Amino acid sequence: MAKYRCTPHAYLVVDRAESEDLDAIVNDYWREIFEHELDAWMREPDRWPAKRTRAMFHQWFDVELAPMLIDLCDEPLEDDVG
Repeated sequence: MAKYRCTPHAYLVVDRAESEDLDAIVNDYWREIFEHELDAWMREPDRWPAKRTRAMFHQWFDVELAPMLIDLCDEPLEDDVG
C-alpha cells in the first residue's frame, strides 16, 4: 500500500519531564490525533472508519517526537474558536 505524504501537523501534549517515550505518549493521544486528522480530511464523521485501532493509526500516520517547541510570536497564543 502506498503511503501518501501530506503536510504534517504538530500536536502539543502535556510535558512529561520524567519520560520522552514516544510509545507512551502516542498511547495517551492516538485516538484524539486520529480524529483530528480524519476531520482535516473529511468533515463528515459518519464517513470515517467506525472501528479505529492503534494498529490502523500506525498504518496511516508516521509519528515523530519533537521535544521542544519554540514560540517566536510576540503575542501569546489564544483560542479563537467559539
